[in-house]
Amino acid sequence: MPTITNRMRPPALARLLGLLMMGSSCAGCAMMTQDVDAYYRQMAINWQEAADKAKRDAASLENQMKVFAVTGEPAKAQKFQRQVDRIRSWEQHCLKEKVRFEKAAEWTEAHFHLKPPAFVNQESPPRLDERGSRPKPSETEEPSEAR
Repeated sequence: MPTITNRMRPPALARLLGLLMMGSSCAGCAMMTQDVDAYYRQMAINWQEAADKAKRDAASLENQMKVFAVTGEPAKAQKFQRQVDRIRSWEQHCLKEKVRFEKAAEWTEAHFHLKPPAFVNQESPPRLDERGSRPKPSETEEPSEAR
């Protein structure tokens, strides 16, 4: 078994530790940059989904407001009009935030020379509650098991 006959001098040890720490921090910094870019991209998607939901909600409330206007209930129609105005304002806010996060992601990618993720410019799949019907049974299932 080899024995250490002389020990390392403190300045050399400090330099070695400094180099090791700098190397590991550079790798960590790159991973953090990619994580931040992914966060910005996901937030842009989330804000777009919120804007889409606000648009659907506003359309639904507008239909209800029209019904109340036709049936002669102006107080309820006015109440729904205020709600529609609030939702339209929220939709505009969501779209502004989406643009802000997209700009931040693009700046991060350009500044740190990152490749955009594969999911950029793709719509997220519909959520279970947004689907019109139940999922179709797969071909491997028997028709009696699908029900």
